[in-house]
Amino acid sequence: MRADHRAVLLLRRVFSPGFFSVTFRAPALAREVSPGQFVMLEVAGRLRPYLRRAYSVADAEPDTGEVEFLVRTIGPGTAALEDLAEGSAASLLGPLGNGFSVAGLGSRSRVAVVAGGIGAAPFPLLFRAFAAAGIPADLYLGGRNAAELGFRSRFDGIVRGETVLSTDDGSLGEKGFVTDAFARRAAPDGPGYARVFACGPMPMFAALAKVVERFGVTNRLGRDLTGQRPLRVQLGPLELKNPIVTASGTFGYGLEFTEFVDLSKIGALCTKGLSLRPHAGNAPPRICETPAGMLNAIGLQNVGVEVFLAEKLPRLRELGATVIANVWGDTEEEYVAVVGALEDAEGLAAIELNISCPNVDKGGMLFGNSPAATASLVSRVRAESRSTLVVKLSPNAPDLIESARAARDSGADVLSLVNTFVGMAIDPATARPRLSFGTGGLSGPAIKPLALRMVFQVARALPGAPLMGIGGISDLSDVLEFLAAGASAVQIGTANFRDPGVSERLVGELAAYCSERGTTVSELVGRAQRTGIGGEAGAEG
Repeated sequence: MRADHRAVLLLRRVFSPGFFSVTFRAPALAREVSPGQFVMLEVAGRLRPYLRRAYSVADAEPDTGEVEFLVRTIGPGTAALEDLAEGSAASLLGPLGNGFSVAGLGSRSRVAVVAGGIGAAPFPLLFRAFAAAGIPADLYLGGRNAAELGFRSRFDGIVRGETVLSTDDGSLGEKGFVTDAFARRAAPDGPGYARVFACGPMPMFAALAKVVERFGVTNRLGRDLTGQRPLRVQLGPLELKNPIVTASGTFGYGLEFTEFVDLSKIGALCTKGLSLRPHAGNAPPRICETPAGMLNAIGLQNVGVEVFLAEKLPRLRELGATVIANVWGDTEEEYVAVVGALEDAEGLAAIELNISCPNVDKGGMLFGNSPAATASLVSRVRAESRSTLVVKLSPNAPDLIESARAARDSGADVLSLVNTFVGMAIDPATARPRLSFGTGGLSGPAIKPLALRMVFQVARALPGAPLMGIGGISDLSDVLEFLAAGASAVQIGTANFRDPGVSERLVGELAAYCSERGTTVSELVGRAQRTGIGGEAGAEG
């Protein structure tokens, strides 16, 4: 039964630099958790990190009430856990997730466990379940190098079958991908696996799925519903395989996320804002976490359009990504020049004009805050380009509906809304802004109700205008709300920092939702508009 368990840290064990385990006392959780489940962890008494972090349960001992997690230090959340003193309190919300099942397996059913890097985290408890049921099991553990196999010693004495280590660079175990090591042994003349359990980066899953399909192995990788036509959406001339798009500035150039997301599975990715020449952005500090979100003042740092075309786009094409190039400039002439450089580039589905960035001194929001300036810029770009044009709108505009109308009437094919809200954070010790730029763009769950209202109002004011909704979207419920408000697609932003694989996960969850209800995404769009609720004015008080 899911609950918010109050836990106390009993032990922290270091395996290698950056790889450690933490063991909490949480008796009820230890009794209830199943292999493969996870919790959302929050350290008691700390405002930062504000958002809970998800951790797979590595092991649980019902008799002692101990619950263990294997952790790799990769950000502020895991760093805070690494520094946590024994005896500290934490909140563990769970157990969550479906977990792994050993039902139908027996002593004659040999199984394989395939783990990539930190993907080893949920498996000690599963090996205990194998041992209890007398199921022979082999472990395949892989990483880019020996350092990424930091948890290998955690499996000493609990794996009753063969342990196969592999590294991409050959620094430990067999050289090559862990899926290659598995494939060599899963062939028809191999051990004859009855089932495969796996956890790791999405490219590993994709490769593993091909192996198990080829050799007829039953797997626990999940059904692939993401290519179903019920997910397809049409936004003017732009057709997407599904409505899940990653937002510009939160997903790099897409290539940085390939360990977590199969780029061919999501609807599209919006690149970092591209300028005519490379741009260094603002001086640090450029980001800070806030309650339910974050402030950023990166300042549109990017490699420039020439490097993007030469180095980034070809790789994205190879990966089957649907690419929307986000562009910006200080002047109309610069916007036109960047769009011109991208015109007819192979592999581009659309161009998104960023007229709403609040973190630059020129360009950006200066165009988005004035309907007249918006109309002038969009008209000029439209006259020079045949590409599908998306215009990204600012929530800071004095009249968002008029800005949206100006963009649409001047040639925008799609409107994306909204960009970040101007905000500020001050260090109370120094009385100085926490960001070097002074102000920054607020994003994350904190802005979702505001962004949702704006999407709803623009959809009502401009019926038929194709919209992409943006703002604090992190789970399926958020996606469904924005679709109901009138967006035909959504962009995932800050949530990518919290969960790098969130975009592909949402594709799968939306596919399952539509399949279970016999509906399509198109039928979900605008449902709230049809109920006759809402208006232009906000609540007072």
